[in-house]
Amino acid sequence: MQDAGEPERGSRGAEDYLLGTAGGGVFVFAGLALTLGAIVGLHIGHWAVMAVAVLGLVLWIVSDGIVRISRHRSRSIGPAAAPSRQPAQRAA
Repeated sequence: MQDAGEPERGSRGAEDYLLGTAGGGVFVFAGLALTLGAIVGLHIGHWAVMAVAVLGLVLWIVSDGIVRISRHRSRSIGPAAAPSRQPAQRAA
């Protein structure tokens, strides 16, 4: 007696034919691998976009810190205020 949920299969279906032939099995498995690769690639692509966004945010924060530090530095670019110990100046 057959289960009520299982349909009766008197003849082989298209999937049985494809998986039963040498070329058909390769075709089906290549399609499955391509589909799985597309799904994984899509997720990796999303993670890559997120990583680039986080990297951009980090660079923005670091550059803002560098700008703030450089603005708080002294504007004097001349020589130091300490007296020079050059021999020519000591003789004078």
